[in-house]
Amino acid sequence: MNDRVRKIAKWLWFNKERLILVIMLVYLGMRVRQVFEKVEETQEPLILPSNVLPDDAQERQIVPPDRPEGVGPGGKGPPRRPPGAYGSLIDRNPFWFHAAPGSGRPGEEGERWDIQLLQLQEPVPGKVRARIRTLSATKWFDLGDSFEEYEIQDIDMAAGTCTVYSSKYKKSKVLEISP
Repeated sequence: MNDRVRKIAKWLWFNKERLILVIMLVYLGMRVRQVFEKVEETQEPLILPSNVLPDDAQERQIVPPDRPEGVGPGGKGPPRRPPGAYGSLIDRNPFWFHAAPGSGRPGEEGERWDIQLLQLQEPVPGKVRARIRTLSATKWFDLGDSFEEYEIQDIDMAAGTCTVYSSKYKKSKVLEISP
């Protein structure tokens, strides 16, 4: 008895793909049969709409409320939105442009310049350098050097300032030496 069970289990194990294929074909055949099976259709009489509305049509919200003056195609105001869910076609997609905080048009409150001027030096006469700290590193940069999203445009040793252009915000900012 134990030997027969082992042989059946072994046969099932070696033919499992074929069994699954047979089960899938049987299921497909049942679905195809349902598609081609005739269904008895019941004919419902068509009721033509009449021009007369019931007295409680406004209460049952069968008809839309009256438009206020000046709204709509004949009025002066903007046209009403079409019925249905067309908001995604009209409005901007919030997942593209406005997804990340600070993206879009950065205002003064949205800008974060994560950069600090630490030191200025003139190692060789005529050549000035600025020591700048960003979020990732603190390094010496020469006039015209580009790093991360910034570019050094001007270094003024007398005033102790450095003008840096940000490609992220598309504008320049004057940095002063911080203590």
